[in-house]
Amino acid sequence: MPHPKISKRNNADLSKVDLSQIENDIRDIERGIEYVKQRLPAGLREIFDNVSVDLKLLNDLKQKVAAEKAKRQQATQKQQPAR
Repeated sequence: MPHPKISKRNNADLSKVDLSQIENDIRDIERGIEYVKQRLPAGLREIFDNVSVDLKLLNDLKQKVAAEKAKRQQATQKQQPAR
C-alpha cells in the first residue's frame, strides 16, 4: 500500500501547492525507507518488496515536482519585462 503522502500528492494539481513542502515530504519518506531497509534482517527482506511501490510513486512525484518547478520558472521569466 503506498504511503499516504505520496498517493495524496501524486493525485494533486501541483500548480496550486507549495513545492518546497512536497520536496521536504519526499526527503522524509526517503530517509524513512532507507532507515527501515537498513534494519531489516536478511530473512525479512522480501517484506521490503512492498516499499518498491512507494519508491516508484515517489520517483513519479519527484518528476512531477521538477516539471512543475520548470513550468513556474518559465512563467516567471516570461512575466519579467525585457530590458
